[in-house]
Amino acid sequence: MALVMDDDQFKLILDRFGYSWSGYRKVRKGVKKRIVRHMQKIGCRDVNEYTANLTDSADLHSDCEKLLTVSISRFFRDKKLWEGLERQILPELLNDFKGSIQILSAGCARGEEIYSLKIVWDLLNNPAGLTLNAVDLNPEYISAAKTGVYNRGSLKELSPELISTYFSPVRGRHRFEIIPELKADISWQVGNLADGLPVSNYHLNFARKSAL
Repeated sequence: MALVMDDDQFKLILDRFGYSWSGYRKVRKGVKKRIVRHMQKIGCRDVNEYTANLTDSADLHSDCEKLLTVSISRFFRDKKLWEGLERQILPELLNDFKGSIQILSAGCARGEEIYSLKIVWDLLNNPAGLTLNAVDLNPEYISAAKTGVYNRGSLKELSPELISTYFSPVRGRHRFEIIPELKADISWQVGNLADGLPVSNYHLNFARKSAL
C-alpha cells in the first residue's frame, strides 16, 4: 500500500526542525513527495516510525533536513519588495554607512535572490563596496547557484532589456547564464541557520520563509 502524508503529519516533521508551516504551505506538495520517498527507501510505514528513525540516526536526520529545502524561486520574486529596496532601503543604507555594505542571503537556494540583489546594486551605480554572503543547507543548490544558469521561467519578472544586459543565452534561448561580473564577490557557503550566522553585523538580511 502506497504511503500518503497529510498536512498534519507533515507539520509534525516541520515542528521537529523548527520550520514554519507558512513557509511551506504553497510548496508542500513536492516536499511531501520527497519525504514519502525517503520513508519508503528506509522502510518506514508511518510518520511516527520515521521520526523515531530520525532520532536514532544523525545521518537520516541530516538527509531529511536536506529534503526539506526548497529551491522554487525566480528573479525579483515579490516585485514590491525589490522596488522598495531599489528606491528606499538600499539608498538609505548607502547614505548612512560609508564603508562596505554587508548583506546575508540565508536559504539562498539556487541564487535567484542574491543575483537579483546584485542587479539592483548595479542599477544604482554606486561605487560603495558590497559584501555578499549566501548560505544554504543544500550543497546541490549552492553548486547550481555558483553556475548561475536558469530556465526562462525564472526570468519572467525581468524586462527584455535586463535579460540582455545581465544574462547570456545558453543552448539557444531556453536557458540563460548570469554574466561573470555578477558572479564576482559572492561568498557561497553550505550551512545551517540553526548553527548561527556565518558573520555578524549585517546591514541587511534576507531569509527564506521556512526559517522564520
